[in-house]
Amino acid sequence: IHKKRVNNQHFLVGFKDGSGFDGYIGGTRINIFYCTDLKYCGPEKFDGKVTFLFELGAGIKGYFQPYGYGAPRQTLLQGCKFGNYDNPNVSSAGRRHFCAALIQIDGWEIKDDYPWNQIMIEN
Repeated sequence: IHKKRVNNQHFLVGFKDGSGFDGYIGGTRINIFYCTDLKYCGPEKFDGKVTFLFELGAGIKGYFQPYGYGAPRQTLLQGCKFGNYDNPNVSSAGRRHFCAALIQIDGWEIKDDYPWNQIMIEN
């Protein structure tokens, strides 16, 4: 495992298989940007294809879970498709908050309606 502290609230961790995560402390939680390949890791980069957003912290009772956990499937599907939780009327390839939660609610498999086409168009 390779670890690098970027600053007091931001860190990067790489695993032997080449994957890793970028994380930062935000309030009472830690945001974890999991990357299938470490070269794709970076803050605020979660595209639903090679990077996914998780969270850990007191605000969620100490659990590690995908961002958006517990939301209805339709909400997760829309958030994964269009991204940009901060402004849902603007599609944003690098801010797909809910893709990991969508995969989780679907039993950790990617269903036929997973928005690959939208993700691929914007990348």
